[in-house]
Amino acid sequence: MYRGRWSAVPWIVGCVALLLACTSLAAAKVDEALIRALIANMTLLEKTRQLDLYPGGDVVRDGRVDPDTLAGTWKGGVGGAVHDFYPHSANETNYIQQWVKQNSRLGIPVLFIEECLHGLQQAGHTVFPQAVALGASWDTDMVHRVGKAIGAEARACGIGMCLSPVLGVGY
Repeated sequence: MYRGRWSAVPWIVGCVALLLACTSLAAAKVDEALIRALIANMTLLEKTRQLDLYPGGDVVRDGRVDPDTLAGTWKGGVGGAVHDFYPHSANETNYIQQWVKQNSRLGIPVLFIEECLHGLQQAGHTVFPQAVALGASWDTDMVHRVGKAIGAEARACGIGMCLSPVLGVGY
C-alpha cells in the first residue's frame, strides 16, 4: 500500500468530522443533576433498552409511522436508538418522540441515527463528494461547510446522530 502524502487524507477528514462533533457537544448544555436522577430512577430493563438499536422498519408500517407498530417495538419498555428510519421531515420524528413521551415512564427521547457518508442518505437531500475526494482538495474550510450543511439537513428531519467517515486507523 502506498504511504505517501495522500495516506493522511482519511485521517484528516476523520479529524475534521470529530472536531465538528465535539464542537456540537461542547455547545450543548448538560444538566448533570437531571442525568444522575434519571439513571438512579431507571430499572435494569430501562437501562438495557437505552443500549438497543432498532431498524427503521420496526417503527414504520407501509411507509408510515404507526402507533401499533411503535407499541409492538417497545412493548418491553421504550428506549434506545432508531437507525435507517430516513424520515422525510421532523413531523415523523416529532410524532415518535411525542409517542415515547406519552408511553414511557421516564420520557427519555429516542436517538435517531442515519447514514451521512456524503450527505443525508435520503431522497431530496444534498449529495456531496465522498470523503476521499473532499480530503484530496486539502480545503478544510470547504470540508467544514459540507459537514455543517449535512448536519443542518439532518437536524431539520429530527436526526440527532450522523454516521460518516471515521479515522482510518489501519493507515
